[in-house]
This record gives sequence, C-alpha cells and structure tokens, in this order.
Amino acid sequence: MAAEASFGPLSLAREFASQLRERSCEIEEHRALPNDLAKELAAAGLYRLWVPEVYGGFETPPQTAMEMLEILAQGDVSTAWCVFVGLTSSLLMASLPEEAAREIFARPDTVMAGVFAPSGKAIAVPGGVRVSGHWTFGSGTRNADWITCGCEPAEPGTRRPYHVGVPGSALEFADTWHVAGLCGTGSGDYKPEDVFVPSSHVVDFGAGLVVDTPLYRFPAFTLLGMCIGAIALGLARAALSDFAELAREKVPSGGRRPLRERREVHAVVGRAEARTQAARAFFFDSLQRAWDSACGSGVTLEQRREIRLATCNAVDAAVEVAETVYRQAGAAAPYKSSPLQRHLRDAHVITQHMMVRPLFYEIGGANALGVDHKDAVFL
Repeated sequence: MAAEASFGPLSLAREFASQLRERSCEIEEHRALPNDLAKELAAAGLYRLWVPEVYGGFETPPQTAMEMLEILAQGDVSTAWCVFVGLTSSLLMASLPEEAAREIFARPDTVMAGVFAPSGKAIAVPGGVRVSGHWTFGSGTRNADWITCGCEPAEPGTRRPYHVGVPGSALEFADTWHVAGLCGTGSGDYKPEDVFVPSSHVVDFGAGLVVDTPLYRFPAFTLLGMCIGAIALGLARAALSDFAELAREKVPSGGRRPLRERREVHAVVGRAEARTQAARAFFFDSLQRAWDSACGSGVTLEQRREIRLATCNAVDAAVEVAETVYRQAGAAAPYKSSPLQRHLRDAHVITQHMMVRPLFYEIGGANALGVDHKDAVFL
C-alpha cells in the first residue's frame, strides 16, 4: 500500500525505542503513559496500523505490526502494551457503519483503547443503548479519545454480546493500578454510568464486516494474543541486551574478570539466546502461514491453535530469559535502577493475561495428538 510504504512503522519504532529506554523509569513511576508521549506516538501514526485504509489508517499486515511491537518493547514494555491495545481496539472499525468510523477517526491522531470482556449492560432505547458497567484492566484508557466497552444485552437471549464505543470524556476512572509489573500501562478500572451510545457506535460480535479485507478477516482474538507474544519477544531481547551491557563492566564479588569473560556465563547466555531465537522463529513462521491463508481461503482452526501455542511459547521464553539474566547479574539486579528487575517483573505479569493461560498448551497438545479439543472460543 502506498500510504504504508511512506509511513515506515519499523523505523519509527526504532526511533521511539531509544527515547523509551531513557524514559522507562518515568513511565513506571507515572503508572500510565505520560500524556506527551501518548500524543507523540499517536501523531506519528503508530496507533493507526490496524485502522482501515479507507478511514485514513494503514491496514498494515500483522507481521509488520508484530515487529513494530517487538521493537517498541525493547525500549519499554508498558508503552508497547498500550500501543497493542490501541491497535486491537481499532480493529472494530471494520465492523462499524462508515459514518461512525469516519467520525471516530476524524483526527489522524485518534487513540482507542478498551476491554473486550462483557463487563457491562446495555439497555436498548430509541436510537441506541444506554450503557453502565465496571471494566478492569483498562490499559491505555487514560490516554484514549475513544474507549470500547464489551457489553451483555440487558435482555438475556435477545442477541450476542457486543462492543460499544464511548468517548473517553464520558467515563469515570479509578486509580486501581498498583501492581508488580507492566506498571506504566495505566490498566486501571473505568466505568460509564447510564451513558447513551447511538446504534451506529454499537458492534455486534459476529456481525458482518463493513470493510472486508484480509486483515479484518483474520481472527481478532488471534491477533490480540499474538501482540502479547511479540511484546514478550521484545522483552527477552531487551533483557539480553541490558545484561550484555552490564557484563562488560561488572566483576563478581571475589573475582577478577568481568562477567562477559567468564565461560560459564557464555554458556548460560548462549542457551538464552537460542531460546529467544527459536521462540521468535516459531512465532513468525506460524503467523506467516496463517496470513497466507487469510489472504486466500481463510485462517484454519489448526493454524489458530498453532499460533496460540507459538504465542504462549514466546511468553514463556521471555520469562526464562528474564529470570536467567537476573540471576546472572547477581547483587546488581535487585536495584530499581537496574532494568533487569523490571524485565523480570514485567515478564511475570504478562503471563497472567487470559490469552496466554496454560489452557492453550492443552489445546496445542491435543491438536498435535489428533484430538479435537472443543474449546476454541478465544483462539
């Protein structure tokens, strides 16, 4: 696409990554993205990768988006996480009526965020619905112009769950995000109280696409999960890079040579490097094959299972690498000034996301054994 060719998300991500490394402590202490940084990311277009091209977005293939998130995560994992939430929230634009989608993305620096979980109720009224509820884990919502809210219909059995788009100014936010890792994502609670949402801003789960192109035919939950895997791979790479920098100078207590010159350290880092590269290869290989299918007959259930297995493997690799370099760094690692302790904390919080829970290994194993595992809802 011409627009994407001139956009260059990967080069932009590299430029941001160096800035993010310098601001990572600030981001963590702020417990959300600083507003100036969120605006800068939006102005650069990084939130528009998955906005339909017809609405001014870039409709970027998943491989490029995953590489961009991986690079951003090498600078700061919380920032990459907020961008991923913005990308997946904007996928809804392909199912909204054109007029509503153009309204939401009237400005090129619009930021979306939100939660898919149907944690609220929507009562049908003339012209739309009135929405109330309480959503948790609202990553990036403090910086968002529009926030999506997964809802159950107030009348049980009348229709499937759906998403509604609400202006950020119409919501109340609670300062609940006091956590061990991913501190800078601002993933606190939010709630609307009896907010009117016009029918044009309501998306029925499973409804047809208005923009019917390969990106939007790709399973949304698959994309959501893969974003987490890409960020984990970036974290693993950052942990290895930060340890390499420390190892140049650090001499263990009682020793005479820096860590980088010790053969036992070479062996440990070699294994961590192999683990990272193997996880990355599996991750991007499974994505490429699924994308080829998305551009043809469609992504198969088997491919979705394989992608989720690759995603969980990437997250586990990140945890292993972060733990490995943290232990090798010795007494230098626990200090707040060390990025290694933050990588360790962030990696473990990533494992708690429902899209990378242990169930998906069970599904992948069943698939490998030729057993039809019935649970495919979040694949």
